[in-house]
Amino acid sequence: MHHKVHTTKRRRCYLPGVVAQVACAAVLLAGSAAPSRAQGTPDAKKPAATPELPAVTVSGSTLKEERRVGKYRQPEWTTERRFAESRAYVLPNGMVELEQWWRGTYKRDRSEAHRFLTEIAVGLPGRWQLDLYAHLERESGGNTHYIGEQVEARYALADWGRIPANPTLYLEWKNNHDAAHVLEGKLLLADEVRRGWHWAANFSFEEEMGGSREIERAITFAVSKTVKDSKFGVGIEAVLEHVTAHGSSSETAFLIGPSFQWRPTRTVHVDVVPLFGTTHDSPDSQIFVVLGVNLRQGEKGKDAEGPVSSRIR
Repeated sequence: MHHKVHTTKRRRCYLPGVVAQVACAAVLLAGSAAPSRAQGTPDAKKPAATPELPAVTVSGSTLKEERRVGKYRQPEWTTERRFAESRAYVLPNGMVELEQWWRGTYKRDRSEAHRFLTEIAVGLPGRWQLDLYAHLERESGGNTHYIGEQVEARYALADWGRIPANPTLYLEWKNNHDAAHVLEGKLLLADEVRRGWHWAANFSFEEEMGGSREIERAITFAVSKTVKDSKFGVGIEAVLEHVTAHGSSSETAFLIGPSFQWRPTRTVHVDVVPLFGTTHDSPDSQIFVVLGVNLRQGEKGKDAEGPVSSRIR
């Protein structure tokens, strides 16, 4: 006499974790209780679909200078001045940087003017930055003399990537000893186009507080390409200026030229930017050389993964 042995096929379950174990146990018990009905019945209930897991986004960038740092989740390249005439964002909280500037202006009448700036910049909490300058100049055939001090404050409206172009407000007071004081305001914009490509643009308004009440309106734009990660980059910068003064005609200058940045060490950067005049009111050329030394890392030394919207895809 032969006895029929009923066998039940094991059902597989793909739900994760504790939910998976409970669900699988329930399915197996149901299958054991009614194997004949579960097999071959057209209207048998199908197992629930596996729920989707949260997507994990992996950055497409492998450049060190584009990794996110600090609480503001900004790219590392914004912590070292990349452009001479276009500012970008703010320093991370706690970072301190010392810069020495030289700007040589070579005019069409063969005269020259040399500007020397010593700057110390400090990253503050709440997306603030404070800069202090000492300003010296030397004209053709003259001696180098002290012009005055400058105080600059910046405020970024949001963490990096939260607002398109990362707008930052800029206000500067120039305390000139032998000339009228000057107040300047700017809107700073900056972002990344794609891997290795960075840009910045500034819109500025500057006015003398006395004397001829000279007013300067300017737009600057710059773009750079990383050639060797955290070592060398090249780009182009342009400046459009319109200057008016009480009782005199206005002047419009447009300068454009290449820019270069070299980082010999992790804490030192050198920027060289030669600009060339293209209008009658422009100087023949204007050359910038900036030496920057990072005195304190602050939150720059802390990696921080930014939101997906701010990552390079």
